[in-house]
Amino acid sequence: HAALAGVGVDRDAQEAAAAGVLALGDREVRPRECELEAGQGVAPDSPFRMLSTDEIRAMAESGLVEFGGHSVSHAILSQLTGSSLRQEIEHCIAELTNMTGGVIEQFAYPNGRASDFDHRCLDVLQERGISIALTAMAGSNPRASSSLTLHRDAVGPFDTRDRFKSRVENMLAVDHHLAGGVA
Repeated sequence: HAALAGVGVDRDAQEAAAAGVLALGDREVRPRECELEAGQGVAPDSPFRMLSTDEIRAMAESGLVEFGGHSVSHAILSQLTGSSLRQEIEHCIAELTNMTGGVIEQFAYPNGRASDFDHRCLDVLQERGISIALTAMAGSNPRASSSLTLHRDAVGPFDTRDRFKSRVENMLAVDHHLAGGVA
């Protein structure tokens, strides 16, 4: 966080946003998302505000942050027609490329459940040069995993350093075992 302070990232705002989301719960967060979707926006000093194009560009230029796609409207991609699915992915990547001035190589599926994306998504992502796509499914990724359907293990505000270390060590042990090593 401190390294990003020079590019306009406010640590207090980040912590307030995280605390605000945790305190509100799903019942209160969803109406705020609906306000954003309806174009009502949020106050400039709100912990729920989105980054500006200038902030995104500065963060990308810092070399400390990489941005990846997530779709234009957070649509569930598997439920879209072919042309709508393509538009969600391609316009998102084009806009991020425009904002960052760089190549976009990562993507995270909206909602990220197995039913939220399908082979058509993978095809479009490959065509657009995406090399890594993340699901929201927890778990490790054996060596044979597709780089376009990676699982992830969330790290939250209540994870201690020891818990995080233990989780990483466990993942490394599983990976070593799957690679044919001795556990």
